[in-house]
Amino acid sequence: MTGSDAASADQEEDAPDLHARVERLEASLDALRAEVAQLRSAVSDPADGASVTSSPPAPAREESPHTSRREEAGPVMRLLTSFASWVDFRSEDWLNYVGVGLLLFGVAFLFKYSVDQGWLVPAVRVGIGAALGSALLGAGLRVYGSRRRLRQVLLGGSSATFYATIFAAYQLYGLLGYPIAFASMGAVTVVTIVLAVRQDAPSLAIIGTVGGLGTPFLIAGQVDSVTGLAVYTCVVLAGACVIVLSRGWTSLLYTAVAGGWLVLGVTAFWTGIGGRLPPDAWALQGGIGVAWMLLAVTPVLGRLASGEGDTQEESHWGAWIKGPNTVPYSLVAGPPLFALVSSQLLWGASGLVWGVVAGGGAGLYAGGVVGLLRQELRRSAIVHGVVAAVLLAYSGSEILGDGTMLVAWGVEGLLLMALARRLEAAPFRRTAHGLFAVLAAVLADRIATVAPDATPVVRAAALSEVVALGLVAGAAWFVRRDGVRWAYGGVVVAGWLAWWLGEFAPAAQGQAYVSTVWGGTAAILLVVGAWRRQSFLRIGGLLTLVLFVGKLFLVDLASLSALWRIGLFLGSGGGFLVLSYVLPGRLLDGWASATSASTSEGE
Repeated sequence: MTGSDAASADQEEDAPDLHARVERLEASLDALRAEVAQLRSAVSDPADGASVTSSPPAPAREESPHTSRREEAGPVMRLLTSFASWVDFRSEDWLNYVGVGLLLFGVAFLFKYSVDQGWLVPAVRVGIGAALGSALLGAGLRVYGSRRRLRQVLLGGSSATFYATIFAAYQLYGLLGYPIAFASMGAVTVVTIVLAVRQDAPSLAIIGTVGGLGTPFLIAGQVDSVTGLAVYTCVVLAGACVIVLSRGWTSLLYTAVAGGWLVLGVTAFWTGIGGRLPPDAWALQGGIGVAWMLLAVTPVLGRLASGEGDTQEESHWGAWIKGPNTVPYSLVAGPPLFALVSSQLLWGASGLVWGVVAGGGAGLYAGGVVGLLRQELRRSAIVHGVVAAVLLAYSGSEILGDGTMLVAWGVEGLLLMALARRLEAAPFRRTAHGLFAVLAAVLADRIATVAPDATPVVRAAALSEVVALGLVAGAAWFVRRDGVRWAYGGVVVAGWLAWWLGEFAPAAQGQAYVSTVWGGTAAILLVVGAWRRQSFLRIGGLLTLVLFVGKLFLVDLASLSALWRIGLFLGSGGGFLVLSYVLPGRLLDGWASATSASTSEGE
């Protein structure tokens, strides 16, 4: 047998195997196409279950021009396009909301007209409201399996109608006693929340929580028992937190945080504003503490309940912490700050007491950071560290004096900068920026309000201001972005120049000392900037030089004696002539030669 005959024989033997493999590949491709078609139909089906005819996908080359146009469009056009798409997608929701809202307004107008005409007695009006609520409830339950969004709107409207009806029956018409009205609103709250859990409807849970928290105020108008209100509010918040833990509804937790602290804060304000606290004021303080623990612990328990670290994205709680920009700062930072403010409104004690309390809270949150790191919840730990830093800064502002407070803030800001660089934690860096911004504002106010008869420089307050400026300058070393570094440098230079002006301007011939320092500062910035090839230092030096020259002509000529004017003009003129001769030559050439030498040695 020749070689060609052998090859043809081998090909004939391999042909069945090749055909079999091709058939298997075609079968796999058909299966993949079927799965893609099922996924496409599942995505395109609306939530209410209506059938939609699936259409074949458009070719990729037909979508690319639209995609390119959207990418080329400006941010305003992209925002408008996204908004239009969202409105079109949620058109059924808008119709539901508008329909129920107009229906309730129509009923309200009908009630008012019937009252004006004297057609309906109060009992009939309450009965009509109850009938309307029952009708909306029945309609919502009837469309349970078909129209999910419409169902939620109808059930939410029924709960709102029942709340309004009970309020009118008790507060306006006196048809119900307090126990019955309170129990009725409580029953509406419980039923609403149960329906929300059974039908997986966060909006119903929000309506129930808001109605439950507002029930004491809707029924009584004013709170007679602070203890009862505190216990009732904590029970409602505990129920909301349990639902949040089981369902992962972040919107419900936001509602609980806002509503709970609104109730407790307003109650603390009205309780403490009278000057004479009731005997059960400590019960309200206990309620504030319980609310703080409930609302602060729930996000952490939710992360632990997910069974994964901060990288988990599949569970309800995984969507909370996906990256440094999506951490729910308000849910973590809100409870301790609201608790502190509510307690201050209640007791109105001295600042030293609340400084100690805030320091204790900072210690608790710092301990929480350690525990969260052990549970591998790094991003949650970072957010708790930010809360600890804020509480510590507030504690320092209340306990320490004005001068020591600025230094403490600067040291804390530097520590946060160092932690941000070491841990690569952006929240620490942002908190440090905010702390330094507050420090700069307080420092500017203090420099601008120096007493005319104050002793220059040697005062403790003045020295603390200089140390604070030095800490701000140290923070610029940790900054990596040029624009932020320029901002820090500008604050330091402006603060330094303003500090000398505030210290010596009221003194006799004090403007001469100020001008001397300003000129020296400009020279130092120019020299160091040229030596280190730091453009922001050179620009800062040039701007300071402009201010110095302007001050010489606008201020010093009119306020200084002849000898001082002569000395300043001659000294500054000669000094800057020397700099103009030295800077382009020796310093830069020396720096360049040193750089080239080190480069050649490295090669």
